[in-house]
Amino acid sequence: VEAVYCHTIPLLPDRLSYPEHIPDGLEDFYLYKNEDDFKQKLRSIILNINKKKGSAIADFIKKYNWKNCIEHYDEYLSTIKNNYSTTSNSV
Repeated sequence: VEAVYCHTIPLLPDRLSYPEHIPDGLEDFYLYKNEDDFKQKLRSIILNINKKKGSAIADFIKKYNWKNCIEHYDEYLSTIKNNYSTTSNSV
C-alpha cells in the first residue's frame, strides 16, 4: 500500500486483500489471476511505462495516510478506554 501511495504501478495477485486496494474498473489492469496473466501484464507495464501512472490508485489509497486515519483511531481508542474504565469500575 505504501508503494502505491508513492505513485508506483502495482501488479498484484487477485486474491487476499489486494483487490480491495484497487479502485473499481481498474482491476483488469493491476490484478493478475495466474502466472501467464502476470507475465502479460508485467510486459505491458514495462512497454508502456511512460503511459501508465499509479496516481489514480494513489488517490484511492490516500485514505490510509496517517493524517487521514488519526482522528478515527483516536475516537476508537477513546471509546475502548471509556468502555474499559466503565466496566472495570463496576467489578
